[in-house]
Formats: sequence, structure tokens, C-alpha cells
Amino acid sequence: MVAAEMQDRLTTDKLMARTSGASRPQLYFRTAWEKVRVWTHYLVQVPANESDVLDWWHKPLAGLPKKLRRLKAAIMMYTSSNIWKARNRRVFDQLKLNVVQVFQEIKSEVFVRKMACGAPEILDPP
Repeated sequence: MVAAEMQDRLTTDKLMARTSGASRPQLYFRTAWEKVRVWTHYLVQVPANESDVLDWWHKPLAGLPKKLRRLKAAIMMYTSSNIWKARNRRVFDQLKLNVVQVFQEIKSEVFVRKMACGAPEILDPP
């Protein structure tokens, strides 16, 4: 297998990107999360460099009011899921989505959920 192809085959532990000497997939990951961070008015943060998945999930949600906790958890799930799906499309289907396309998928899923359930609600920044 070619080295570039091997680098694109991410595992769950590599979903937590490192900034120094970051690979192309890690930069892709960070850029997607940064777009979500701005879109949510900084409610959702880019995962820390050395975070453990459990810490990444529990710490940001701890102590939040129920409504805000649910909103933040939903955005974190939609973002993680869509980044993972983009990775799988690249590896298994040879379909490469750019970061903007993945971000649009995240926003689309949030919108569909809002239409079906009435929540979560995030306003686009002006």
C-alpha cells in the first residue's frame, strides 16, 4: 500500500488531531471542528491535542444546564459522525469530500433534526 494511502486510513484514536507536525488528515479534522466552533458561536470547542475520548465527551458537558448540554452533545455527535463518515467514504468508496462539504453535511443533519424534533437550534452568525 502506498504511504499516502496508509496515512489516510485513520483509526479512532487518530481522530484526536495533534497540531505540531499535523498530517493532512489531522488538519482536515481540525478545520472541520473549527468551522463548527465558529458556527456554534464557540459553544463547541476543537478537541484538545492529547484528549482522551471520555474526557473530551464528559468534561465539556459537565455542569451545563440540561437544554444547553443536549444541544452541545448533539453538535458534538453530528460533527464526530460526519467526520468519521467522510473518512470512511475516502477509504472505502474513494470519495473525497472537502471540509466545506462535510461542514454542510453537519449543518444539514442539524437542520433536519430541528425540523423533526424542534431542537437543537443554532443560529447562523451574521
